[in-house]
Amino acid sequence: MLKLLAAFLALTVSSNAYGAEASLKLSNLEYPEGVFLHESALYFTEMDADRVMASSGGGPFEQVWTKRGCGPTSISALGGARFLITCHLGGGLAIWDKAANTTEMVSSSRSGRIIEQPNDSIGDGDGGAFFGDSGKFAPGADPEGRVYHYGSDGITEIANGVAYANGVTYDPATRALYVSAHLGRQILRITDPLSPTRQVGLFWDYREKPCSEAGSDRWLFGPDGLELRPGGGLFVAMYGGDAVYELDASGACAAVHPVGAALVTSATFDAARNALWIVGSGVIKEKSVKGGLFELPLSARPE
Repeated sequence: MLKLLAAFLALTVSSNAYGAEASLKLSNLEYPEGVFLHESALYFTEMDADRVMASSGGGPFEQVWTKRGCGPTSISALGGARFLITCHLGGGLAIWDKAANTTEMVSSSRSGRIIEQPNDSIGDGDGGAFFGDSGKFAPGADPEGRVYHYGSDGITEIANGVAYANGVTYDPATRALYVSAHLGRQILRITDPLSPTRQVGLFWDYREKPCSEAGSDRWLFGPDGLELRPGGGLFVAMYGGDAVYELDASGACAAVHPVGAALVTSATFDAARNALWIVGSGVIKEKSVKGGLFELPLSARPE
C-alpha cells in the first residue's frame, strides 16, 4: 500500500468495467488505507496524516489515534480494547490500548528481523493478528515480502519471497490466510498458517483469470486490500485498477465494481448494510490527489 509517484494515471473507470458502482461518502482524505469495521465502529487510517479516524454508530468521523512519522496503513482488533496498527512509513507495529490510550511499539520478529514496511493486517480471532511486511515497490523488484503473525509470544514469520506482500485477510472457518502478492498480480492462500505444516498455494492469478483490462498497462497495477466475500471468495481492492474485483470461491471473476479513485487500497464488508466500505486515492503527474471513502451497496446488482 505504499504511496506512489506514478505519471498520468487515469482517474476514470474503464468502459470494460461492470457491476454496481461505489459512491463517494467522504472526501479530502490524506491517503486513506485500512478501512475496518469493528463493533459498529468504522475505522480507516490516513497514511499521510499519521492518524486513525473512526465513526461510531454512524456518527461523524473523529481522530482516535496518532503517532508522528508512523504512516499507518491498517488497524486490526486483537481483543478487548487492544488494536494493532501497522506503521508503513516509520516501521514496526503500534499496539494500541484504546481504553488506556497507550501505545507500545514492536519493531522486530522473534528471530530479530526488523519489521521495515508493515502494510495490511487482520486479526486472527484469538488475540493475535497476521500482517505483511511488503518489501520494495518498484518495477522488477525482487520478491522480498514477508508474512508474519503477531501473538502473545511475539512476531513469527509465516512466509517469505512474496512479490510485495500487500493485502491480507483470514477465514477462521477454513483456517485460510489470503495474501496479495501485489507485483506478481496474484493472491496466495496459506492453509493452516500457524501450523509447522502450513501449505502455501495460489488462489488467483490475474494473468490467468483477468476481470478487467482497466489499469493493467500500469506497472503498479495489482491486488491490494482483501476482504472475505459472503458465500465464499474475496473482494479485492485493485490498486491502479479503479475498481474492486469480486471473486467467487474458485477465484473466478463474479463482478467488477468501479470506484472513483485510481489507487483503491482497501475494503471492508458491512453486514448490517449489506455493503462494502472502500477507500482509495489517485495520482496525477506525480502529485498525490486527496483520497475518499466510498460505499458500495451489494444489493445493487446488474440484471
